[in-house]
Amino acid sequence: MGLQELVDITMQLVPEGSQRAFTAAQKADIELKTIRSHTIVASAASAAAGLAAVTIPFTESAVLVPIQIGMIAGITATFGLSVREGFIASLLASISAVLGTEYAVRELGIGLIKLVPGVGTLAGGALSGATAATITTILGETYISVLKLKFTQNEGESPDPNEVIEALKEKLSIKLRAK
Repeated sequence: MGLQELVDITMQLVPEGSQRAFTAAQKADIELKTIRSHTIVASAASAAAGLAAVTIPFTESAVLVPIQIGMIAGITATFGLSVREGFIASLLASISAVLGTEYAVRELGIGLIKLVPGVGTLAGGALSGATAATITTILGETYISVLKLKFTQNEGESPDPNEVIEALKEKLSIKLRAK
């Protein structure tokens, strides 16, 4: 029996409430951390879509930021990334320049559509929800890919938080340019 099999069996035996802590603590299975993190992204994207679809025009950013902070914190905890105080805030502040312009332009257009009574409100809500889910998913999935790469490069050990921030900014820029 190898280390991977031991991790798999342990996950089956550990109570559901303790599985997240076990996932974060173990270093052998980066793929397990990745799978758990995808679930966090899916939940955050659903929440972002639902809340953005029903919010008042031009307020989507205020609703999305707490959801995205929670998502990033959840992924960070799942990977067991050792971070200094304020890491999440630094991470989000550094990527806001990358995502900020992209989202601001979309939010302005959608906000204007939402101002039209009836059809505009419905169409704007649908567009707003889809945009919020897409941006949240791009952010979360890109963060997962960066952590997976950095943890793999470090043989399961926690990477330097500044390297994570820089790699995330770079990957997000590339993804947004490719659209």
